Amino acid sequence: MNTNYPPCPKCGGQHFKVWKLPHPLVLHWVLNPGVAVGEVLLGECVPKVTLICQTCQLPLYERCYIPCPHCRSMHDARRFSKQRAFGVWLGYICPNCGQRIPRLWNVFSLVVLIILTPLWYFPYRFFFRNRHLLMQANLETSAKSKPTAKTWILTGALFGFFMWLMMSLIPAVIQLMKTQVFPLSSVLAKVPIWGISGFCVGLSMYLIFTKKPN
Repeated sequence: MNTNYPPCPKCGGQHFKVWKLPHPLVLHWVLNPGVAVGEVLLGECVPKVTLICQTCQLPLYERCYIPCPHCRSMHDARRFSKQRAFGVWLGYICPNCGQRIPRLWNVFSLVVLIILTPLWYFPYRFFFRNRHLLMQANLETSAKSKPTAKTWILTGALFGFFMWLMMSLIPAVIQLMKTQVFPLSSVLAKVPIWGISGFCVGLSMYLIFTKKPN
């Protein structure tokens, strides 16, 4: 039993699996260079601590919680799902106490931010730092959402397209600029490769997030 956190809002249990450093999935977020693209450009965000209730007999996505260390409230992770993909550069805000919930940073994101400090520091310091995320005012409805087969298919498709774009199309365009030759056959040949990869990612997420506790 883990007594360091409040009980599960659904079942009242206190048996949690804790996802935080050095958990492999969390470590992947911190050390994977590809994550830096999503963090810096898209504003992706992951909390430092995610709790998985081991008492609820529910799929994983329904028993994930993000604890607030300030007011000790437990938030259904789906409350933040609509903001997880885009625009959360400043991190999550607890809807109960208004304090910031600690977030993770990818090490390569930090390197990029240090290099680009002259571009972002003053806007952040004088305008954004103390502004709450207004998009989180409508969190309650997103907490009730349930992913469907379309969700997993779209997730995998977006992953495959993004990787094809970064690993195939953009390098081909750079080669075109240097040599005046566009490797069309190579770009097209990698479409099914990244398509299959995207399918595997979507399937893996489905298997992980719909898994029930043993």
